[in-house]
This record gives sequence, C-alpha cells and structure tokens, in this order.
Amino acid sequence: MSIISDKQYIFNFCFISDQCTRNYSIVHIYTKDFSVWSMVSMDMNHDNQSDVIVFYGSNRSAESSTKLGFIDILFNNGDGTFDVKNIINFNTHSMPRIVVTDVNNDDELDIIVLIGYLSEIHVFLNNVDGTFTQQKTFFKGSVALHMKVADINADNKPDIIITNIGSRDISILFNTDNGTFIKQMNYYIPCGANFFETADLDNDGTLEIIILCYNERKITLLFKDDNATYTPEVIKSFEGVPFLAVAIDINDDEKVDLIVSYILKFSIGIYLNIGNGKFNEPTFYPTDKNPYSLVVGDVNNDEKVDIIMGNDYSISIFFNTADGKFTDEHTYHAEPGGIRYAISDMDGNNQLDIIIGTFESIGIYYTYCD
Repeated sequence: MSIISDKQYIFNFCFISDQCTRNYSIVHIYTKDFSVWSMVSMDMNHDNQSDVIVFYGSNRSAESSTKLGFIDILFNNGDGTFDVKNIINFNTHSMPRIVVTDVNNDDELDIIVLIGYLSEIHVFLNNVDGTFTQQKTFFKGSVALHMKVADINADNKPDIIITNIGSRDISILFNTDNGTFIKQMNYYIPCGANFFETADLDNDGTLEIIILCYNERKITLLFKDDNATYTPEVIKSFEGVPFLAVAIDINDDEKVDLIVSYILKFSIGIYLNIGNGKFNEPTFYPTDKNPYSLVVGDVNNDEKVDIIMGNDYSISIFFNTADGKFTDEHTYHAEPGGIRYAISDMDGNNQLDIIIGTFESIGIYYTYCD
C-alpha cells in the first residue's frame, strides 16, 4: 500500500477569468536507492481512474545491487491513495523508457519497455487479472535513447519507433496480429537523435518523424516518400540544444504545431505550422532554468493547450492566450528532485493534475478550478 505524507504545498494562481488552486501531496515514497527513470499515467484496469506506471532505476552500481530496475503500477483508489503492485524486476537499468498502449487489440493496455544500451524491447501483455505476460525482442541499433508507438504503416496496429544515437538511425518494429514485433526497418538520419515525435505535419494521412539532434543542435523532419522511405529535411538550427518536443495543434487551425524545449538557450520555442509541413520562424519564451521536462494540457479549463515545464524545485506554466501565443513563464514550487513529469486527471474532477516523479517519491499537484 502507498504512504501518504503530511507534507503538502498549496499555491493559487489567477489567470484571466479562471481561478485555480493546486494542492501538492506525496502519494508514494520508495527507497532512496532508486529514482524515477520513466513514468506514464493511464487507466490500466478499466475503473475510470488514472493509474501511474513507473520504471525505477537504481542509483547504485551493478556490483553493489542485485536489483537495478523495476516496474511498479500505482493503482488509483480514487480517494488520494494508491495500491502499489510490482510488475517485474530487472537486472539492468540501461536507458529505460516505457510506453503504454493496446499492443494486441484486446482492449487491454499493455506495457512496452525499451532497454536502450542492450537493444532490447520487453512487451508486457496485460492478462486482465493484474498479471502480465512478458515477451522480449531484440532490435538492430546502437545506444537507443527514445521510443514511441505509432501506426506507421496504417494497418491499425501500433508499431514501435526507436532512435539510435550510436548508429545514427531509427528502427521501426512493425506489429504483427498477435502483438509481437518481428519485421524491422532501419532508416539513416544525419545526426545523433536524442528525442523524437511523430505527427502528420502536412495532413496527407501519413506520419512524419520529428528528430531532435542534440549534438548538432538542429531539428530534422523525416517525410515518407512514394517508396515508403523516410527522407530527412532539416528545418532549423539554433545556438540552443533542442531537448524535448511535443507535436500538437496549439492555435485550433487543424494543423500540427511544434513546441520545443531548448537547454543552454533556456527557452521554449513555438513553431506554428503554415501548411504542407512548413513552419513559421519560431517564437521563443525564456525560462528561468533549463527545461528538462515538457508536457502539455489544458491546466486552467479554458479549452486551450498550455505548456508545463518541469525541473528541480519548480514547475513553470506558460498559459495559452490563443492564436499560438503564450504568457510569460509562471513558476511555482515543486518537490526537490523532480525529474519526470506527467499530466492526467487523477481525482476524477475533469481537471488535469500534474504528477511529479522525484528521487524518492511520487507526488501530485491536484487541480481545483472554479
């Protein structure tokens, strides 16, 4: 069972006609030997409550620890408490990433785990009874840093996309009917990719891949040509390092825009899509600290997408004022050591809450708006 701490922060903010209060509660405390490496929030058991799926990685070396990583699900009881269930322990924590999706079309959410340096994909199929069946797949690629799922070949099954910074390519693992991933295609990219997004940027019904090139400090778009091959197109280079990105329509014009966080430049860049996969010159919003975490959602119930940026000790919110413009940074206190952020309605009040994974706890800023 989870532990509820008496440690609580409360902050209020007023923006235009919206009055919101956020109360912070620690909902789970774990050993200091581990920290949150990857975190997702989804309803895993059909009870209309958002649960939290976490990959914890050890802070110790392999020589001093018999368990280097593990996955827990924090099942939401709907009353501010969570039942914690361990899914599996790993003897490695090599660059783990997790995503949650229905892999085998049985209306149950499954868990996919990337172990990057080992070039391993672990698929955990949901058995409905709270247990999972594990499958392991190896892929061709070196030093995989990021993973997403998307239907790349339009067969209504989620495929796995992985960026390999060591081999400078992307791996696409295609989903078979039974939820296994056998066929693989690799595409060269002209940079070492630390992060990527997928979206239909030109409204042609196919997905493009947006690559963030950390060392080269540029953004590259991969468009699929008539031969089903992805070809790169560099769109921008700046003095800052593109670190994270979100592809979403932020100005309600039915075109997917880009939000990019830049470290060293200390800023958030807004790229408005002008059609056919082309973008306006970006508008930059300065940040007080390096934007190491980036999520989006309507946090003040005005039906516009806001930007939430997280870092150690603080949360920053950029409120959407319409037409692709945002307010300056509004900064609020956060639990020290915040390294992973997610956003979801955790208490069923139809308002998005902010989930924070730190070096020793999972906490939630619960949102209450008038």
